[in-house]
Amino acid sequence: MNIELFAKYGVVPFKQLEREFFDYVIRKSLSKISYDDVAILIKKHPEIADDVFVTSGLLNPIILFDGEALILELFFEESYINRIIPKYLELKNSLSLSDKLSISPKVYRIFLLDFAMNYKDLPKDVLRSLAIVSYQNAETGFENLDFGKIFGDTKGNAEDIVELKREYPNDKVLKIFRGEASKSLTLEETLSWSLSKDQAKFFATRFGEQGKLYSAEVLVDDVLAYLKKPEREVLVLYNNLIDIREEDR
Repeated sequence: MNIELFAKYGVVPFKQLEREFFDYVIRKSLSKISYDDVAILIKKHPEIADDVFVTSGLLNPIILFDGEALILELFFEESYINRIIPKYLELKNSLSLSDKLSISPKVYRIFLLDFAMNYKDLPKDVLRSLAIVSYQNAETGFENLDFGKIFGDTKGNAEDIVELKREYPNDKVLKIFRGEASKSLTLEETLSWSLSKDQAKFFATRFGEQGKLYSAEVLVDDVLAYLKKPEREVLVLYNNLIDIREEDR
């Protein structure tokens, strides 16, 4: 495994850490877990020795990671440990990559997608499924991956694109909307637009702000992905937008 990839996201195998570095990471969190606590846990449960990782998480810096797409947080409370380790091993050996990603904490999903892309020879449909789950649910880390390229490379006759064309069989051009508040990505940076004007209005005002509402047009063939639920979201490169306008809310 490439330690640089782990370091990029603040996720490092426990067995590769010296005690001093572990103590340094833990001091930056609110956790009182010690190096010896983790070592004793692994001695009691050698079946998870390769799956225990240390993160830069503020509240809970210890996780279980299966080396594919499953992460569960590990809290050092005896009844929780006795319950979560068997559950983790069951999930590790039974779920698909996409299902593993969908139940992993949101904050790790970009890391998991990047990891899968680097270490798995993924079919395009699987990669696209993982990318959709990550894009819809991740909270941070979007700058680490080129989602425009990922969705463009895996588009083909993807199910979401087929569904979009089924819903708009006679339309070559779609009208789309975007609500932008102070913390939103700019039009040039974002891929995210909606087929629903009401949904876009919600994003413009959801933090009590009076943000901006934009409309644009896009060729159906230029849509990178269609994320129907819950926001009727379409992903579009800025250069493929037509007639961008600021709308009245």
